[in-house]
Order: sequence, then structure tokens, then C-alpha cells
Amino acid sequence: MFGSVILEIAIGVIFIYLALSLLCTAINEGISGFFSMRSRTLSIWLENFLGDRDLIANFYNNPLIRNLVQKPGKKPSYIPSSIFSATILDNILKVYTTIPGVTADLVNAIATSPIPQNLKDTLSTLARTAENKIENLKTSLEKYFDDAMDRVSGWYKRYVNNIILAISIVICGSMNIDTIDMVKELSSNSNMRIALSSYAVQSVSTVTNQSQAVGPVLDVINGVVTNTQIPFGWNNLSAEIPARSNNECWLWIEKILGIIVSAIAVSLGSPFWFNMLEQAIKLAGIEPKKA
Repeated sequence: MFGSVILEIAIGVIFIYLALSLLCTAINEGISGFFSMRSRTLSIWLENFLGDRDLIANFYNNPLIRNLVQKPGKKPSYIPSSIFSATILDNILKVYTTIPGVTADLVNAIATSPIPQNLKDTLSTLARTAENKIENLKTSLEKYFDDAMDRVSGWYKRYVNNIILAISIVICGSMNIDTIDMVKELSSNSNMRIALSSYAVQSVSTVTNQSQAVGPVLDVINGVVTNTQIPFGWNNLSAEIPARSNNECWLWIEKILGIIVSAIAVSLGSPFWFNMLEQAIKLAGIEPKKA
């Protein structure tokens, strides 16, 4: 179809990686939403920052924070820096310190307040750099929070990457997604190779580099199996073993290696494979139809 066996194989395998990556992302979003992982990650940072149960309770009970959640009792997964600084000033500095407006005593007021020492040290440092002015302190708090959220986002991203890798291992293992076997099948079966690469080009407009619901992604994967007859699943392994009975040990080593390669590839994420698929299709000189 494309005049290159290697290109046809690449398009087919990349499309399978893309579909499975989207499935992993959709499942991860469901898990993250169910367990409130985003809000939990933010909550852990806030607990470390405030360091006191009463302060934490006062922070979350602030009307500005309560308005960020849809259901009572839930914690926000995102807090704008302006709301964070306003809440800190309102729930901590005004409650636990005596600050007569713009004054040179701001640092001393914070230092003598009954708040935890770590929080006291942080606010005192920010107050000194803010020249003891509330307005400047608010700006410093916002910048401090933005920098902290960059780190929190890094923690969450690493956590999500680990979850997606675990999901991809489960999916590739349960569905027998063996990259080595796929490449062999597509290399030797021209009908399967052409069918898969054609289906990839026809279906690329139905997938994006964004997270999708599980249902539509499963439809795409089902379309791969139905339209190309690619051997997913473990039913085909029983036919492989008798044909290679002298090398059954190597068969399992190769099988495990192929699944590991698939799991790692899938865990790279849908944006990566979507871009790779676009580049491969461009190399083939084909302009996929847009939805």
C-alpha cells in the first residue's frame, strides 16, 4: 500500500501503541478521579506547609476555598495562587498575629505568633523580602505557592507515570500484546499488514493526543482486532508451543520480553505516539482525512 513494508509495519504498531496508551490514560483518569489523587497530592503539601490541624481546618473552611469544590466535604484539586495568598493572610496572619497594617513590625509579629515554627520561619522570610508590607507579602506568597505547585505537579506526574506503567503492564500482559510477535506476524502476513496500516490511516482522525473515555477507545481496539485479525489474546499461544516445542523455553523468554517492550512503549503516552503516527503517515505521503 505504502510501497514500504517497514513503513507499513511501523504505522500499524504505532497505531496499536496509541490506542492502548489512550486506554491507559482513560483508566488512569478514572482511578485518579475516584481516589481524588490530585486533591490528595495538594492536600499533602498544604499539611506540610501549615503543620497544624487547626490551621489546616481553618484554611479549608475559608469561603474562598470552599467555593472551589462542588461537593461539601471535598477538597480542591487546584487552588489559584491569589486565593491561596488571600486565605493565608485572612486565616493565619489576621487571626494568629497582631498586625496594624503596613508596619515594620510585621516580621516580629509573625515571629512571636503561636503558629508552628516551620510556617513561622517561612512567613518571616517572605515578610523580610517583602519589606514588611502586607501588599508585597501577598505577592511573595503567590510566587512561593506557584513555585511549590510546580514541584507538586512534578510529584503528581511521576506518580501518574508509575500508575500508567502498571496499567500498561496489566493490559499488555492480559491481552498478550507482544511487540516481537506483532512485528513477525506483520512482516510475514502482507494482508494483515496492509489491513492494519490502512485501518490506522482511516481511524487516526477518530483519536487524538488527549485523554478519551474508555468506551470509544475500546471500540478502536476492537476495530483493530475485527478488521485486521491481528492475534491478540492468549488463545493463539497453544498453537505456537507445539510448532516450537524444541524451543519452548526460548518461546516464553521471547514472549515475556515482547510484552515488556509493549508495556514500556505504551506507557510513553498517547501524545508521543500520536505525533509518531502523524510523522509516519506523512512519510508515507498520505494525508489522513479529518473528522
